[in-house]
Amino acid sequence: MKEANSPMPLWDYCLERRARINNMTARDRFNLHGQNPYTLVTGDTGDISNLCQFGWYEWVYFRDQKNDFPVSKEILGRVLGPAKGAGNEMAQWVLKANGRVVPRRTVRSLTIAKLHSDTEKRRREIFDGLIERRWGTAMTPPPIDSPVRRKDYRRNDSDNDEWEPYQDGDETPREFSNVEEAVDANGVLLDVAPAYDRIINAEVQLQKDGGEMETARVVGRTIGDDGQTIGTYSDNPAMNTVVYDVEFGDGVIREYSANLIAQNMIAQCDDDGFSKSLMEGIVDYKKEETALTEFAVARGIDDEPAFAWWVPLTLRRRNAILVAFEILGEGKKAPPGWTPATGHLVFDVKMDFTRKARWVLDGHKTADPIGSTYAGVVSRESVRIAFTYAALNGVDICAADIRNAYLQAPSSQKHYVICGIEFGLENVGRVALIHRALYGGKSAGRDFRNHLRSGMLDLGFTSCLADPDVWMRPAKKADGSSYYEYILLYTDDTLCVSENPERVLREEIGKYFELKEESIGPPKIYLGGRVRKVELENGARAWSFSSSQYVQAAVANVEKYIKKLERWDLPAKADTPMRTSYRSELDVSPELDPTLAAYYMSLIGVLRWIVELGRVDICLEVSILSSFMAMPREGHFEQVLHIFAYLKKYHNAEMVFDPTVPFVDEAKFQERDWASSEFGHVQGDRELAFLCI
Repeated sequence: MKEANSPMPLWDYCLERRARINNMTARDRFNLHGQNPYTLVTGDTGDISNLCQFGWYEWVYFRDQKNDFPVSKEILGRVLGPAKGAGNEMAQWVLKANGRVVPRRTVRSLTIAKLHSDTEKRRREIFDGLIERRWGTAMTPPPIDSPVRRKDYRRNDSDNDEWEPYQDGDETPREFSNVEEAVDANGVLLDVAPAYDRIINAEVQLQKDGGEMETARVVGRTIGDDGQTIGTYSDNPAMNTVVYDVEFGDGVIREYSANLIAQNMIAQCDDDGFSKSLMEGIVDYKKEETALTEFAVARGIDDEPAFAWWVPLTLRRRNAILVAFEILGEGKKAPPGWTPATGHLVFDVKMDFTRKARWVLDGHKTADPIGSTYAGVVSRESVRIAFTYAALNGVDICAADIRNAYLQAPSSQKHYVICGIEFGLENVGRVALIHRALYGGKSAGRDFRNHLRSGMLDLGFTSCLADPDVWMRPAKKADGSSYYEYILLYTDDTLCVSENPERVLREEIGKYFELKEESIGPPKIYLGGRVRKVELENGARAWSFSSSQYVQAAVANVEKYIKKLERWDLPAKADTPMRTSYRSELDVSPELDPTLAAYYMSLIGVLRWIVELGRVDICLEVSILSSFMAMPREGHFEQVLHIFAYLKKYHNAEMVFDPTVPFVDEAKFQERDWASSEFGHVQGDRELAFLCI
């Protein structure tokens, strides 16, 4: 305000504008997590358009809507900040020459020519003189003879006490009639729900009609037959005799005295103000999964069907994950800078029906890490090119999984947990520092990827520019010919293309990372598709990629779900992905309800992945139906089911990466030199170009 020489009585406008700027500014505070206060509280991205257009007390021109069309007079003014609740979001409070503040949205800054014009400078000097005479400056208060310094200014100065509603060419002024407040016979204001009454809107458990305790809310003071509130209010609950209306969950309203309400509130809250309640009895209980596992081992029943699946996996996973923690001594606290976290056990069944049990970090409860957490994976196109490359160069392919992949990478975050029963009885209650990347952590994928990249660089591999998760290095075959070895990384799944890929995996990658012995070998299932080696009619051997298993599982899930709906079913005959006479853009069938619409979207996601696995025969149909995900109709849903019926009939599709060079009959191509022959005379030589994708 001192820099702009704005009058001191305008401090409230300046303070409101500054508060808006602070709410939209991201500051280096740990509790903001890299966001601004507005986004952190509301979850929405704030709009700074009405803040960044004008500075504080900036000179502007605005249109006077009272003038006749077509030319509205431009009036000089000063901007005081956004006018919330008046006009649109871009409306600004503007100080006029008469000292009044009005909301206007037809505001523009002064041009460079007007800023340096002598005439405009004189107008601005006159404006500042009028404002100083009325409101003062940034260093001096309003003059003694100013109307605003009179004691009767608010009552008698009708020019300043008059409310001017907002209006412009698009919005008419909104007039509000003055409604007198209700008073009693003595002239005392009747306010049945004053803001200072802290009991109103309080939630408390009360006994309704002599029955059980139920949650209720105080909605207001009770009004007697004479139209007055019953009792006298006092800030001291012991002296408060007011009777209140209390509404229960079923809508029933009962009257309770302030003493009874306060008594129940005190009995149901602890010293910190949090609610508490008495437990009538235990209706059920459960044990932690690991405790149940230890019980099964101790009783010798871990080979029973109910335990045989998970006991070995849970114990093995617990023993493996302990390397990620540093369990501190009894009573020791975490070092400064470490933040608390939690975790839980997850049991999973993979696509090949192998079972897994892992302890995961509750990353959704931790703060967002600073920087990117992106961790890419190899693309499907790179995998197909690698299979074709292997067949063309006569090299082999071997796959392997890295055991406890994330646990082998150091963590970039500083989290700790309080040990539970799953860490062993001797460690319950101790602090455990997390030094390794854990599944569920927000930066675990990036930490493992960076750790894996450093290992690949040490082995002499170079990341491919086209796909950074494809690693290559020059090598020589046994016959002395040169070629490139490739390693494809999909998180913890490695695919090696080499003359001796098993040796590369065991002796080189296995030196840095522990591999699963049972996973080392020719790939069987990769990225959801079944992989096998086939022999073609010409004797060439090639790799094939089949989505049959995934497609059959997807169709079975769809049939199981729609069986519950009773109305829908897969078509009995489906020779094409969609009916040939169907036009999706002309469908006017009823819209799907929210549940079926969500299921429609999930089916589109499944079909998209099937296309990624190689089913290009449904690519067009899936793309068409994907464009209606915003508002799917019953006809669109029927066509999705038609695609699944088609996949059920033609599920056994397989993509073979044939290394054979195709035969092209050049005689079928007509000779033309399009560069020099204007009329297409037969000239030049035959020339073919092949594009390999």
